[in-house]
Amino acid sequence: MPNSQQPTPSVRSSSNDLVVRIDKRAALLFLAGLAVIAAVYFLAVREPYGRINVQAENSIANSAAATVPSRAEDSSVTQEAPSALPSPPHAEVIPPIEPNTSSDAVDTSASAPQPSPGVSESRTVVVYRPIQPEPSEPSQTDSSPADNLTPNPPADPPPPPNPNPAPDPPASSSDPVAPAIVNGAGATFPYPLYSKWFAEFRKLHSNIQFNYQAVGSGAGIKQLLQNTIDFGGTDVPMTDEQLATVTNPILHVPSVIGAVVPAYHLPGVVELQFTPEILVGVYSGRITNWNDPAIAAANPRANLPNQPIVAIHRADGCSTTFIFTDYLSKVSMEWQHTIGKGTGVYWPLGIGGKGNEGVAELLQQTTGAIGYLDYLYAVQNHVPFAGVRNQKGNYIKANLQSLTAAAAGAKIWSDFRSSISNVPAKDAYPISGFTWFLVPQRSRDASEARDLKAFLHWMLASPSQVTASSMGYAPLPEELTRKVDSEISRIH
Repeated sequence: MPNSQQPTPSVRSSSNDLVVRIDKRAALLFLAGLAVIAAVYFLAVREPYGRINVQAENSIANSAAATVPSRAEDSSVTQEAPSALPSPPHAEVIPPIEPNTSSDAVDTSASAPQPSPGVSESRTVVVYRPIQPEPSEPSQTDSSPADNLTPNPPADPPPPPNPNPAPDPPASSSDPVAPAIVNGAGATFPYPLYSKWFAEFRKLHSNIQFNYQAVGSGAGIKQLLQNTIDFGGTDVPMTDEQLATVTNPILHVPSVIGAVVPAYHLPGVVELQFTPEILVGVYSGRITNWNDPAIAAANPRANLPNQPIVAIHRADGCSTTFIFTDYLSKVSMEWQHTIGKGTGVYWPLGIGGKGNEGVAELLQQTTGAIGYLDYLYAVQNHVPFAGVRNQKGNYIKANLQSLTAAAAGAKIWSDFRSSISNVPAKDAYPISGFTWFLVPQRSRDASEARDLKAFLHWMLASPSQVTASSMGYAPLPEELTRKVDSEISRIH
């Protein structure tokens, strides 16, 4: 039975084959498991790294675009980068976009904060601007396509610089582009009135603004001759010598009328009257006492004291002295030849005070004093002053009517540089005088000529002259305003 003791070859081969097959299946399953694990791991980590690579590419593109200067309005839409990126499993996927190489690319390198320590350098934040829907109607403003990419609606356009339309300019002119400033300087006497006039005229014509400096008549004439101002103001007319130095004729345009009054400080005496002879005698030194026969004859009802007269005059050059000495020169040939007239003269006696204020203060401090003041100043400060006998023999006290009567009764020269003191009119106050605007006949430009003419025409109109009366300035007589108004037309 030797054959029965040997193993069966087929059975052993079959068992070995089974073992081999089982081992192969296990190996395949093991390899498959490893492949699955590798695939899962690869899928889990592939997307974050892929996104980081995309972001890095976009960062490079944006860095290149940042070299182009961005528009100022685009800087308002730059978003701030987060301090740290969330962990990969919970990160929100940001869809990649094409690199923006236009001139409107946003420079994030300046606005994004630097990454904190421990954060990879490849974590670059890319700013995506949402595209706004196009408006239903085209915009009326001139804007670039980048202006429509802002995340918020654009702000309302700013209001125009001058929302209120200017009043109509003078009838003969067209609207200027900008308000014109007309500069002047000169006499102090009319300054309060001129300021009022300029303000009222500006309300009607906001496109014209006047700037006037009260520096005195002499300084105003000097600046006009130097061509540093557009017009001057004076209570003293320019001399023939001054006018001969200019190539551009200067017009004297009367505006209102002023006067000089003899004020006094004599307790117990309420009202006084002076003759021309009294005033000349007091300031020349021939009449030295208040009970002088000449003063007593002119004031029979006054209780005149036996008291010395203290004569006070202006210590500074001024138009008040000019008008007063112009009058004294007309009524006394002796005065005219020995002392004369001017803004300042050599006074044979007396004490001087600076300005109306200085004279008024000396009057108040000195009993028995006499001095001369501007009419308007005396009225406003309640300083007593005397009436003066005029050329017709009537004692006239200064007031608006008697000053206007002086201008109406005077012989007016064609250039209006006329003196209106001691005129032969029964109701005229004898120590009166004009104040003038000094205007070059040829202005520096057409708009300046137009503006000056518009104001001067308006100044001569009745409402403006009524404004002067309300402020204590005597208005021009109507016949004179018509002549002056016609002369203004020569300005060009």
